Amino acid sequence: MKVVLFAGWMFGAALLGAQTNIGLIAYYTFENNAADVTGNTANGGLVTGTPVYACGVKTNAIQLRGGDDAVRLTGPVKNEFDTEDFSVSLYFKSTGSGGAQYLVSKRRSDCSNNNVFYIRYVPATRTVNVLLSEAPNKSASWIYRLPVGTCWHHVAVTRLGGQVRFYLDGERQQQTLTASRIDLTNDGDLLVGTSDCLAAGEAPFIGLVDELRVYNRALDDREMRDLYLGPDRILSRDTLIYLGESVDVLLVGTCATQFSWMPTDGVAVPAAGETTITPTQAGNFIYRLNMADNASSCIATDSIRITVIDPAELDCNTVFLPGAFTPNNDGLNDEFGISNPFAVQDLISFEIFDRWGGRVFYSEDPFAKWDGSFGGAPVNPGVMLYRVRFRCNGVEQSKTGSVTILR
Repeated sequence: MKVVLFAGWMFGAALLGAQTNIGLIAYYTFENNAADVTGNTANGGLVTGTPVYACGVKTNAIQLRGGDDAVRLTGPVKNEFDTEDFSVSLYFKSTGSGGAQYLVSKRRSDCSNNNVFYIRYVPATRTVNVLLSEAPNKSASWIYRLPVGTCWHHVAVTRLGGQVRFYLDGERQQQTLTASRIDLTNDGDLLVGTSDCLAAGEAPFIGLVDELRVYNRALDDREMRDLYLGPDRILSRDTLIYLGESVDVLLVGTCATQFSWMPTDGVAVPAAGETTITPTQAGNFIYRLNMADNASSCIATDSIRITVIDPAELDCNTVFLPGAFTPNNDGLNDEFGISNPFAVQDLISFEIFDRWGGRVFYSEDPFAKWDGSFGGAPVNPGVMLYRVRFRCNGVEQSKTGSVTILR
């Protein structure tokens, strides 16, 4: 069962909204079928063998179990792999072993080694193999080892003129430059999970495939990062809290059915992925989460760092405030306030003024935050002034300074 809390769903929805559809000529979500969800029925895939559908990156994915399990694409999408620019991307999770397993392939019907395109995965070495070859003297190829601790991987290849790029999990890893575009024109079908030209040591893919996209242009680095949804990841960011406070841990989305936290001290439910962590002492702590499912033996791992400050150790003579903030509702640095409110024994007032001396914010609560608005409307970017009046051990003090609003 896919685990996604509301905040995680909203995060995923935001990413989905950022994913470009410009030049997208085929898109296979494998939601219980191999239809092209762009609406082009001519690009519908022919499913062979007896694959099943299981929990995927967003909803379902197609689970290929070797043998004849595959998806054959015979429509116009297969002709995108010729001499023009293109991008192809997909997610996969391996559940098998043995051989160089084909994720995607397009070969000539005579199985010639010319005009070849494929992406393979070798479980024994945890490597992705990519080949684009017009002829032995004009090709681009890479072998890239996958990191441990990640089960779902996003792989992508783009061709922009004579430049071919390889991406893993949203980041560019390799690139090759040739004098002109590598000609991949051939009469073969585009196959997912196998090849019509299996040689010794090669095999159909065993595992799950999801979110296959084909574009008739080369996506840039930012667009590739937007395609990566970050499955099996902790949504909650590294954070600083005061002793006695808690952190609610949220996940982006996972198919995991078994969870394990380390350390367990302060973790409300160590066997739950989304739980509450309440550290019992001050310091810097890294909490690591292992996630396992029933589909494979792979263990996905992520962590969150929590810095805990003991208020009793704070100096009440010093009040910290940041020099800038960005109230643009992106969830990062959206508010301005006292950074160490626990250190304030007795706050008299916290005020913010515009450049003409008009007061736009006032509070007597050391934990209060200003959202960059006045009278219900956002203030313009620029420099504002603040004044904090407080008592430390009965002695009144004042701190003044400026803050820059960036939008």
